[in-house]
Amino acid sequence: MKMLQQLFVTVLFLVTISGEPTEKECELEDQHARNCTSECKIRMDYNFDFENEIPKFEKWVKCVGEPVCPLNAKIFEKTKLQFNLWTNIKSCRPPLECEDLSLHVCATDIMKQSDSCSLKDVNTYISTIPDLVRYCNVKKEIRELRGIPRIYEERGNNTKNAP
Repeated sequence: MKMLQQLFVTVLFLVTISGEPTEKECELEDQHARNCTSECKIRMDYNFDFENEIPKFEKWVKCVGEPVCPLNAKIFEKTKLQFNLWTNIKSCRPPLECEDLSLHVCATDIMKQSDSCSLKDVNTYISTIPDLVRYCNVKKEIRELRGIPRIYEERGNNTKNAP
């Protein structure tokens, strides 16, 4: 009987150690990822040379490590997928006009060739393009109302047509 008790205590101890991470551990893991993000300073937009960000992103991936908390792991996976998507469609860089659909055409072509995208996925994306164009125009209008193009022009950057 004593042997069974010792075995039970050992199993209970191992289950406790190897169980799900605690909320505090997940908070610390999240804070660590945020610190890595602050250190790496990755920009994810099309208004610059995106290739320069790849080493920063790789540094960020190494800094973060492999998250063990389920939510952090999903956020990490989403971030890697987003970065990879941007890297894969870097040849589709859009002109700076919201109404120019060349980025969407290129992205749609990539989706059609991808094994992970169904025809329904492609059609759903295509159906969102008018909203994406409107979103781009609204962002542009907000920038203009805030005077952001004027600020960029003062710095020597031409963003009159930037989305």
